[in-house]
Amino acid sequence: MDSSQVSKEICEAENTTMCPMCEEDTCDSWNLSDSCVYAKVTHLFDNGGTVFFAIFMAIWATVFLEFWKRRRAELTYDWDLIDWEEEEVRRQHPQIDPTQFDYHTIVVLAARLLNWTPGI
Repeated sequence: MDSSQVSKEICEAENTTMCPMCEEDTCDSWNLSDSCVYAKVTHLFDNGGTVFFAIFMAIWATVFLEFWKRRRAELTYDWDLIDWEEEEVRRQHPQIDPTQFDYHTIVVLAARLLNWTPGI
């Protein structure tokens, strides 16, 4: 982290006084060397290596995606899922008018659905 010339200059600026950060009279002036740690941390993320890292990540992501597409196609062929639809077809449910049934009919239908025999 000590290789940045800007960070070195900021950390060594003991006699450089900066203007207050606000326009009110309550803010005091501050020394430039007070922001030494911030300058070093900023250099950690903002340097020449981030450009190469971004290029590497773009290439790696593209290669990974293309190999995944190839692997997915192989698995689709091996498992015989070529004609498989990803979206399930919705079945039509019969339209039932609830007013045409009485209480006894509903209990019998529910019992048949649940494989339950009511104690009548």
